[in-house]
Amino acid sequence: MGARFPREEGRRIVQEVVKLAGAINREPGRSRRIKEIRLFGSVLTGSDDETAGDVDLVVLVERRLLPKEILGQLEQAERQSAPAHFDHVDQIHWPRTQILRQLKSISRKISLHGNE
Repeated sequence: MGARFPREEGRRIVQEVVKLAGAINREPGRSRRIKEIRLFGSVLTGSDDETAGDVDLVVLVERRLLPKEILGQLEQAERQSAPAHFDHVDQIHWPRTQILRQLKSISRKISLHGNE
């Protein structure tokens, strides 16, 4: 874990995540959409010294509700854009992975957690 930072900085990071999520969801060439972003931890609840260690987020990414043929075309195009070293399973998960990477690129202070 890195150095602690002011909780208000964490809130600004969350605002940037929400803004980027909206932009991602407006992209017509995506097979996935961000359905939900959940914040938890010290940025949400606070701490005695009003600092946080990271911005804890759970991001729920789901397939778009599209006709099967159109969804398949979008997924195929996304898989083709996956890094060359990805195996078949990694390529299948690339549409979701790509979204999560984009969100995480906002700040090294973001910590993404599973949504299972």
